[in-house]
Amino acid sequence: MGASGLSPRLTTAEVCALTRWARVTLYRKVKAKRFPAPVEPGRWSAADVDRALQGGSHGPPETDSEGWTVDRDAIREAL
Repeated sequence: MGASGLSPRLTTAEVCALTRWARVTLYRKVKAKRFPAPVEPGRWSAADVDRALQGGSHGPPETDSEGWTVDRDAIREAL
């Protein structure tokens, strides 16, 4: 585990659970450069995901065309 208490890598399923996005939505956001890409197939950097969810380099996730939004309180509890 890293300094923040997160495992250094998250699975796609874990990222989807944290963001409350469907897998296809996650990959659409990656393709549109609105969310960081996985560092290896099916594995995401916990630091990159945390930074994106906190409004870092990729900006905060916004409501997408499917109406999904991020529940920031649930993310904070999960982290």
